[in-house]
Amino acid sequence: MNQIIAFLFFIMSLGHAQTFQGRKLQQKLIPGELLVICKSNCIKNIRKGFKARSRSRVKTFFKGKNKYSMIKVKGVSNQEYQNFKNFADSDPGMIIGPNYHYIGDPREAITSSSLAIEQDDPELEKQDHHEIIQTFNAWKNKSFGKAEIIVAVTDDGVSLKHKDLKDAIWFNKKEIPNNGKDDDENGFIDDVNGWDFSDGDNNPDGGSHGTHVAGIIGATINNGIGGAGIAPGVKIMPIRWYGGSKRWTSEMIAESYLYALNNGAQIINTSYNIDGFVNDKIYRDVVKLLKKEGMLVFNSAGNGGKKDPPRAEIEEVVLVAALDSDFEKNKVDTKAYFSNYGEGIDISAPGHPIYSTVLRGGYGDMSGTSMASPAAAGVAALIWSQNPELTNTEVLAKLLKGADNVSAKNPKMKGLLGTGRINVPNSLKSKAKVLEISLFSKKIKKNKSGDFQMKFSLTDIINKSVLESMAYVYITKPAIDAPQTYSRLKVKATYDKKNDYVALNFNKKLEDGNYIIKVPKKYFKYERGDQKRFPDSAKSTKVYEYYVITIQ
Repeated sequence: MNQIIAFLFFIMSLGHAQTFQGRKLQQKLIPGELLVICKSNCIKNIRKGFKARSRSRVKTFFKGKNKYSMIKVKGVSNQEYQNFKNFADSDPGMIIGPNYHYIGDPREAITSSSLAIEQDDPELEKQDHHEIIQTFNAWKNKSFGKAEIIVAVTDDGVSLKHKDLKDAIWFNKKEIPNNGKDDDENGFIDDVNGWDFSDGDNNPDGGSHGTHVAGIIGATINNGIGGAGIAPGVKIMPIRWYGGSKRWTSEMIAESYLYALNNGAQIINTSYNIDGFVNDKIYRDVVKLLKKEGMLVFNSAGNGGKKDPPRAEIEEVVLVAALDSDFEKNKVDTKAYFSNYGEGIDISAPGHPIYSTVLRGGYGDMSGTSMASPAAAGVAALIWSQNPELTNTEVLAKLLKGADNVSAKNPKMKGLLGTGRINVPNSLKSKAKVLEISLFSKKIKKNKSGDFQMKFSLTDIINKSVLESMAYVYITKPAIDAPQTYSRLKVKATYDKKNDYVALNFNKKLEDGNYIIKVPKKYFKYERGDQKRFPDSAKSTKVYEYYVITIQ
């Protein structure tokens, strides 16, 4: 490690401006600043090497064994960066990238109205979204969510003393309040209820946007006041990353996500404009890390009314579009006029309007994909509460499979609003499986539409009902000896009864080249054909077999 200690970088460039509802989100490079993320032993070596350099100031976070840490180094040249990058490319456990400053208001709520101070009577009847997504039917079975499931809300803060939120706020049991010490050695002093990265203190309180978002997820039920969140039994981890005295940077965004990861959150909700993050290496690599570590990250699809927003490129994030949710105006399940849409959208949820918690102990309406995203995150939290053994991909599969088809209400948006609108009981009982399918290389070719089509025969194990329960499949494209990273691809399965085969149609954006297909043996019987076997050393578990196929 000592050989690479003197490397790092400096790139002089200006990011492009992002436009959102008339508000600009600008990305500006901070010259000479580099962020490095890896586990503790790696950070210690890098930090030690930079200590002797007076012009390089190092900042370390997240102490502790097997935790992820980050350092910031200043005064780095182009050549130093290139040298360090060459080394880091050989270490899949290391993330490096420039630090950007973001300017503008990225919160994706577009209206706020009808504020009301709480009364003793419940406000549930005003929360139309519960009826739309059938939350009440799930609650009948006591599916309120469990406190072990932690949902981090990266936002402008959460009202910690709101009567309908105070009991839902995450409490760090390893930290002794107000003793001025970092009791759990996670790098943060007295972080009892999360952290405020935008001001650099332990008080993530406040924020009209974040308070509304948090209430959609987990406002308390059966307490005689207000309404309720979709998953009122789970815990909300407030992370204030925007709106304080500090400028909003790649560093702050990475800190926030790593804090959630290192402190036990399984789900993150970010209702912010992330279009400008598409070319931010730190952000892109951090969300990949979160997915690898088993987390789910939900994000608003955006309020620009545009097809295929730039953020659709970020496959590790679950993008949620907004639908109308106004019974009085007879507008339910149609796409909200402001919502983005497209092939990169994963699912939709009510978002115009949503009645939830606001500042000063009240309730009120807000609209936006900002409101749709936490609704989907809340359903995922319920699924994980009921099925704690599931992986993040399996939870997502159940969420997507359980969605209601809204094509009839949106005939021009077929396939552009994800798998449909969230449905709580459907997703909870969904039998969706995450299958990774092996296919015959000679039968992989483009169809008349230009999509890649793969055909295979049904067996007694892989049958029509199993295919219908399949939310999506995984396909990989790493080198044989490289760590496996997965990209989710949209797949349409069709069954040809006459010829008894199934065709999977992949998006035409699939690149040419060799792909690795991972096959669960318990789901699939298949012919060997001309497929090439992986060497035994490439197998990670006995229940899977690996094959290489060529797409051209």
